[in-house]
Amino acid sequence: MQDESNRIAIETDLLLEALNRYYGEDLRKEDRAALAPAIAQAMARHNAATISGLLEKVMHDEAVADALLRSLVSATALMFADSGYQRQVHETVGPLLRSFATPNAWLSQCGSTEQLLSLLVTLEEDQVLDKTTVYVTHRSARRLAQVREGRISMSRIAQHEEMYRRAGGRHTLSRYGSANDGYLEFSQRLLDRVVWSEYNIATDTSFNEFQWIEASESLRLLEPPVRRRALAVYHSSLHHFGVLGLGQELAELPLAEAWRPLAPGSALYRRS
Repeated sequence: MQDESNRIAIETDLLLEALNRYYGEDLRKEDRAALAPAIAQAMARHNAATISGLLEKVMHDEAVADALLRSLVSATALMFADSGYQRQVHETVGPLLRSFATPNAWLSQCGSTEQLLSLLVTLEEDQVLDKTTVYVTHRSARRLAQVREGRISMSRIAQHEEMYRRAGGRHTLSRYGSANDGYLEFSQRLLDRVVWSEYNIATDTSFNEFQWIEASESLRLLEPPVRRRALAVYHSSLHHFGVLGLGQELAELPLAEAWRPLAPGSALYRRS
């Protein structure tokens, strides 16, 4: 039994490493228990007896890789995943953006549809979405295409609704979309505020000025040198009175002297 568990762990490592190196999708630090059902379903769907067999299909069939990546991202993503942080955003970002005539927001390294829709719903409920341009970037064109579909599985809607409520949601998620073929498809009116762009925070430079940069997912998987570079890009891209959202305390990150929290313990920052 122990040998079987070790084999599965090693094969899962190899599968995730292949997805990262060949397709540019880094899921290596995600919870393996959360990923396991999606991997098992993919094995059954593609007649693979082992994870190694699935890996072979992933490496030689892009359609198999696309379907697997979609399932893996959905398995780990949750709308309003950090309700405490989302409450900070509600209380701070809405009033900030209302003070600008045509504010820009940047969702950097957007990892999932759930993350984008959380942001759009927050701006809508804070009554600033209609005048805000939301720039959504990711280094993977494949991931952007999946996010752009603007839909989430109904199979986890109860979890999404609970997290939405905890984050201070004022309605229900069904207000913002309609059920269709097992998915909640969000209103095109919300998605029309988005500008999509393939962008690599590890190599690309600042491309606009923003009143809000949401980077809570972008730094999590970066190595320290790249993390420092990303923070420098955010620093040069942020309006002097703008806000950087990190979802964590900057004390644990480099270049802390360049930023100051909005309040003690806050995960929202302004330039020093």
